[in-house]
Amino acid sequence: MEKNIVVTDLEGNVIGSTYPKRAKGLVRSGRADWADDGCIRLLGTNPPVASYSEYTEDFYMGQIIDFRARDFRMNAECETNVGSRQIITLGEENVECFEIGNAFDAFGCITEIVGKKELEANTDYVFRFAISNAFSGRESASSQISIYPGDDAEAAFVYPMDRNGKNRFRPALCKRDGEELLRVFAIPFTTEEAGSYTFVIRVQDMEVRLFPAKEAECYASLPDITYDQWKQEEQHRWVAKLESLGSKTYDSLSGFGSQLGEKLSDLGGKITKAVGDMVNSAGAAAQKASDRATEAAQKASEKAADAEEAEAQDAVEEAQDAAEEAQGAAEEAQNAADDAAHVADELKSAADSLATAVKGMAADLAEAVKDLAEGAKRTCKEASAEAKEATGEALKEAGEACAEAAREAGEACKEAGESCKEAAGEAKEEIETVTGKVVD
Repeated sequence: MEKNIVVTDLEGNVIGSTYPKRAKGLVRSGRADWADDGCIRLLGTNPPVASYSEYTEDFYMGQIIDFRARDFRMNAECETNVGSRQIITLGEENVECFEIGNAFDAFGCITEIVGKKELEANTDYVFRFAISNAFSGRESASSQISIYPGDDAEAAFVYPMDRNGKNRFRPALCKRDGEELLRVFAIPFTTEEAGSYTFVIRVQDMEVRLFPAKEAECYASLPDITYDQWKQEEQHRWVAKLESLGSKTYDSLSGFGSQLGEKLSDLGGKITKAVGDMVNSAGAAAQKASDRATEAAQKASEKAADAEEAEAQDAVEEAQDAAEEAQGAAEEAQNAADDAAHVADELKSAADSLATAVKGMAADLAEAVKDLAEGAKRTCKEASAEAKEATGEALKEAGEACAEAAREAGEACKEAGESCKEAAGEAKEEIETVTGKVVD
């Protein structure tokens, strides 16, 4: 006898096949009616828990094959596999499970696990397993199981378990377990020949946890829920989580922005102070050099006015000493400028480190830090250049002053020598005149 009577649910979805005698019994008991001569329609969608054993054993009249994670392996032909066999605690016992799939990376991520069983010929079987966490907001998400003899995938029967709530093979049970959706599937199939049969569980763009189904009484305390109801609840939970995350992120960034603002303000103050100190140092050095040159020129002028060669020479030496002091002051100004530039470099390094630290959280703020640091560096370079220019001007002025003082001292010495020569000539003439008178 062949199983040539098609079995559908209330919506007309094909869920299996059965023998003509069994089909008549189901109609007679009021559990199904005839859709046409070769098809019966089950009256009811998800059977109550009390009839779970009847659903899996009596209706299909098949031998039960329970899922075992250790009987399955990743399909080597699938290049995007994600998953692992695990030991988890359900209730008060540890259970072997297989977690597979990826719902958060690139679209089109497919994971397949494969298992094989040696089965008898012309025998009805029910492949039974529990599944949880099967949800994804992507339209491309789907999960299914295929069963076929040997390696003949072309002969496979495919049972779609999830395709965003559409075109699904209905589960035997659908329960809420905490925040998770727990479903038990009982997949019916009939063998034709004895031998190895392949079971392929495939998921795309979603994550699922597969583990052995328990007996009916173990699920009696869990409330019933449909997939669509749970999916709506899960979407609300995700919205709430995202809103909470958004609020926490905003608060965190606000606090971070305030702290960063304080640090940037402090950094700006340090940069301003460093630049100010550098400019003040350069100005002081230049003023010192100018004062030294002026003092040297004044002393040289005073000494030249005395018209004494020795003192004039001392004035020249003092002018040279003043020039050397001016050179030292200029060097101090240069060192001050270099120190300021070094401080500016350290501040830039600190700003760069700060920018690196905040790059992941606030790229715009990091760019602001970088811009500020670059601006500070440019400001310091400009100030350094100004200091160097001021130092050069001061040194040039000091040198010119010293040269002028030396020139004036030389002229004074020359004038003093000519005066001395003239005085000596006059004295000689006076002596000769007096001598002549004495001789006379």
